[in-house]
Amino acid sequence: AMFRDPIDRALGMYYYLAKATWDPMYNPSLSRMSIQEYAKSRYIENNFMTRYLIDKPGGKLTHADMLLAKKIIKFKCIVGLYDDIAESSDRFARYFGWRVD
Repeated sequence: AMFRDPIDRALGMYYYLAKATWDPMYNPSLSRMSIQEYAKSRYIENNFMTRYLIDKPGGKLTHADMLLAKKIIKFKCIVGLYDDIAESSDRFARYFGWRVD
């Protein structure tokens, strides 16, 4: 799993979804919002990675949900960091035995 700082991810999603007319998730109303308005709006993601890992797209997240997500990461994921994508890619290649030419 490749992890990115959640604030950086939110900013990236804001700028992308405000302009990406080709994407089904495109939202023209974002182009009329400030980043502060977006952060307080219903459009901002709410714990995307936790929800994805535990398959809970909606509803309130609990402490147990967070613990389950952490357990999944610990036992079922190879962790990479978006901010250090080169090192993360090397880690994945070594683990999976990929040849890098």
